Amino acid sequence: MKKLIVWGAIVALSFSSIYAQRVAIKTNVLGWLACGTANVGIDYHIGKHFAAGADFYANPFMFGDDRSAQHLNITLSGSYYFCEAFHGSYIGLHALHACYDAGLGTYNYDGHLNGVGLHYGFVLPLSRHWRLDLMAGVGYAQCCYDLEARQYHKGDHEMLRHHDANCWGITRLQAAIAYQF
Repeated sequence: MKKLIVWGAIVALSFSSIYAQRVAIKTNVLGWLACGTANVGIDYHIGKHFAAGADFYANPFMFGDDRSAQHLNITLSGSYYFCEAFHGSYIGLHALHACYDAGLGTYNYDGHLNGVGLHYGFVLPLSRHWRLDLMAGVGYAQCCYDLEARQYHKGDHEMLRHHDANCWGITRLQAAIAYQF
């Protein structure tokens, strides 16, 4: 049994080394700086000029009694690189979904959004494995949220109204540090 496990590990590692340059893991520095949002992304090279990616953002924290920016976000993307994947300029499509509970002062916004957009980016190599990925995207987002009034002495929220909004604008902004395996 031990021989089978060892041989299986050797075979798996040999195949993973063939495809090692196809995967990159990244974190968006702007997400950390803007509101302390933990985030991680993965990009996968699927052709000479194409890559697919997924980014996950989560912020479960409150910033005091009157401020919060709690949210969970997933963004899926596909990119076309003009030179080759993970090098130089690229364009692409992205789709996102987010749930949020954010507030400032006496009002709280509890809802979700769905969106799609186009993005443009540029990859700057920092070393053999490290790179800086700069990207901006514009598109459409549909936001559905409940506007609530905070009642601090009771510790709960009173719903004022439900609101649906359709927005055009910036849907993605990224300055990511990535490690390419």
